[in-house]
Amino acid sequence: MSQAPMVLLVSSSNPLQQALIAETLNENEIPFETRKEAFAVAILSGGGGAMAFEQFLVPDDRLREAKDALCAQDIVCDVSERLLRRTLDEVVRPLLESTGSRDLERFAYLSDINNKETVRAIYDAVGLEPGGPELLVELFFQLAHRPSPALGILAKHHGAMFAAQEGFGPRLLLVAKGLDAESLARLVDVLPSFPEAPWRQKLLLDALRSEDLDVRMAASEALFSVQPGREFGYDPEAPAPEREAAVRKLESSPGWGLSAGEV
Repeated sequence: MSQAPMVLLVSSSNPLQQALIAETLNENEIPFETRKEAFAVAILSGGGGAMAFEQFLVPDDRLREAKDALCAQDIVCDVSERLLRRTLDEVVRPLLESTGSRDLERFAYLSDINNKETVRAIYDAVGLEPGGPELLVELFFQLAHRPSPALGILAKHHGAMFAAQEGFGPRLLLVAKGLDAESLARLVDVLPSFPEAPWRQKLLLDALRSEDLDVRMAASEALFSVQPGREFGYDPEAPAPEREAAVRKLESSPGWGLSAGEV
């Protein structure tokens, strides 16, 4: 009996997602192969870089089963190919072809009204377009100013790519300074999705010292996610002197690795 041909299941640029995909396929005893591809991306400073994607291929006769398994684990779900094509053709590519300032409002609106699987599929497709990664960075900063769940989707699935782009961290710190308390709390919520970096730690420290309780609570939860067991008794509802004492202990603790010159 001839073996079924291997067909593309999904592509991913997120190492954590790649591990979850492999684990799910193994648990369901679905054979698979992987293929790595690198796409050139422009860096904000004008240089060049590469974004690595890993393609997962499965036997054609197990494709539906594999898709269902990934969707059941909330890793990847099918979306409307028609909607995806229309979004790319009517919204994304005109933005990519624009030579002047870009109005991302329609793109942001689509991010707000669609379900997370669709939004994620759109972002993944945009990331493969020439200039797409830079467009996603612009969208991230626009979404930071509005109550959009898509901000978390972008950070979770493309945070590592954003962080690798020169200038992203300083820009994030600058944007954070101009946000209202509610928007800043939402931004702090997604910090654990980014890899460890001096700018991430600085923003976290600033949020722990915030005068706004909601920002401090978001920062406390983010701290627990990125540095479990190193809260040094920080309580977002404690009096200011107690909070500051805990933050100072964190700031000076071994391995925190933050200096003013690194940000």
